[in-house]
Amino acid sequence: MDAPRVYQLLLAPISGMPIPSQEIGNAPEVVVRARKTLLHTDICVGLPKQRVSVSMSTTFDRKPHSSDGRIQEIWDEKTQEATRKMFDNSKFRLHALGWTSAEGQSVGSCESTRSCLRIELGLTGYKEYIGTNRRPADDFSMLEDAGRDSFADARAHFSNALGVEALLITIDKTVVLLRRSGAVATNSGEFNGPSGHPEPSAAGISAHCSASASEDQRSMVDAAALNEIYDAVLQEIVEETNVPKSTLSEPLLIGAMEDATHKPDLLFFVQTKLDAEGVRAAMASGAAESWESDNVCFFPLSEMKTCSLPLTAVTRAAFHCFLEINKDGMD
Repeated sequence: MDAPRVYQLLLAPISGMPIPSQEIGNAPEVVVRARKTLLHTDICVGLPKQRVSVSMSTTFDRKPHSSDGRIQEIWDEKTQEATRKMFDNSKFRLHALGWTSAEGQSVGSCESTRSCLRIELGLTGYKEYIGTNRRPADDFSMLEDAGRDSFADARAHFSNALGVEALLITIDKTVVLLRRSGAVATNSGEFNGPSGHPEPSAAGISAHCSASASEDQRSMVDAAALNEIYDAVLQEIVEETNVPKSTLSEPLLIGAMEDATHKPDLLFFVQTKLDAEGVRAAMASGAAESWESDNVCFFPLSEMKTCSLPLTAVTRAAFHCFLEINKDGMD
């Protein structure tokens, strides 16, 4: 997998276009400089749900393209190749991220504990994701060029289905890393944290609000989407590790990234009251989505900087954000 772009989530505003990258080793990634005025735990700083808002709109949906007939063709090809059944479930589409003040006005950065992160979301589906973000290279470049020409946005014609990943830390300071099995569609053999997609259907959202919807109705939908994003983080942990939800801390948002296909993910820190052996025992007793991984590694938190395990792009980004946020304490 190509190196991830790590958005400057905890310092600078983020538009629909990438901000300039800086070389870090051999990987082009954006340095995150997070101020420690956000929310403290004993080992991490991040954004709780109360510091984040969601805005949903048809404006933030994927823009149709004349080649959209290819979406069904690619979907049919991929479903025939897949070792497990694929479902065209609804997903949230990430359009942009940016900071707002407590009064809802756009601001340049997270300068105070009163500023909030605003997430702009549209609706998409897994079929659209497979048929746009996972296109062959030539088709992919064509869609980028069309987006730049028509909308000044290379991502305009892509699904950009929003994912979430948890950096799960045990009470004895290890990172829980799952090796992806051969049954998953991508990145088999690489390690990642519990991850997945928030589901609009789980939030009771099947479509955008109508033009006649009241502000209260729109606010309720936005709040439901935000709740689902944070709930999905915990749900993925439970389903992939069998760790009881009652042992998990509230998720803290520590970063955002996109991979080379423009696939975006929000990155979260979660701590469990269990130690490494407790997590291992929970997994051994059976996780609902145990088929997604074939091994588990408990990597020492103190050695994150020198981790040589093959990590997915999303997990590399989560490591990067965590280390930058905790820069002073990890040196």
